[in-house]
This record gives sequence, structure tokens and C-alpha cells, in this order.
Amino acid sequence: MYFLQQWYGLADEAVDEAVYNSQALRNFMSLVLSYVPTPVMLARKSEKKLRGR
Repeated sequence: MYFLQQWYGLADEAVDEAVYNSQALRNFMSLVLSYVPTPVMLARKSEKKLRGR
């Protein structure tokens, strides 16, 4: 993720979002998102729980 941050000038949250949304970036990083939750994914899950109450 460090290289993606440097190459594209992204903050931590932005690079998490970019990796979540881009299959090409996940392939570059050799990630399978079903096994690697990112902080953005965890935040979305928390937001959904809060909205559900």
C-alpha cells in the first residue's frame, strides 16, 4: 500500500478505498478482500450497525 500511496498521492483512507474499489489494484497487491478487512471496510460495517439501531 505504501507504493500506491506514493505513486498516486493518497492518504491512508483514500488508498484503502482505492484498493477496495479497484480489482487491478487488488491484483497488484495480491489481495483477496474477503480475507483482509481494511480500516475502511471495518468503518463501513460499524456505520451500518449504527444506522440499523
